Amino acid sequence: VRIAKRRVPHPAIASAHAGPSQPKVVYIATHSAFIPAVKRVEKLLAAMDKRRGARAHDEVEVREEVLLKGTNRAIPKVLDLALLFQSRQGCRVRIRTGTVIAVDDVVRREGRAGRSPAPVGAAADDGEGEGGRDQGKGGEEGGGGGGGGGGAAAGVEPASETTIPKTQIRRMSVVEVGICSV
Repeated sequence: VRIAKRRVPHPAIASAHAGPSQPKVVYIATHSAFIPAVKRVEKLLAAMDKRRGARAHDEVEVREEVLLKGTNRAIPKVLDLALLFQSRQGCRVRIRTGTVIAVDDVVRREGRAGRSPAPVGAAADDGEGEGGRDQGKGGEEGGGGGGGGGGAAAGVEPASETTIPKTQIRRMSVVEVGICSV
């Protein structure tokens, strides 16, 4: 059994020229390059300033911000970007933390109908069955010694195999940084 991690779903990224009602989100991953992320945020901030200048005579001013979002291992990169923009004149930075839930799939390995037909020696070495790293791939031949314990495991394992869930919930830390020009 192994876990197939799904990507965290998120809405489509809005254009830099979209109106103030559309949130401008930049998703940061661990493999995201730092300087291109800075340039992307600068481009969005410049477009917002241009829009704000065009509607300077409006009675209601809408404060727009660029949102940087990152989860788990990308959090330090998001915070580095926040520090960079916080040190700049004319930028205001707000940091929010939270948790996001992702659903992962539990996938059974192919070619193996469970641990019960595995050789007894391989099943005894496996312990709790956490990793599922048996050497035997489901052959029905008798394996190594210790015949007494294998019969009891063969009767119990099929029932526990039906209780394996098809999905698993994973909680991840998320950091959201709001950057706006003042």
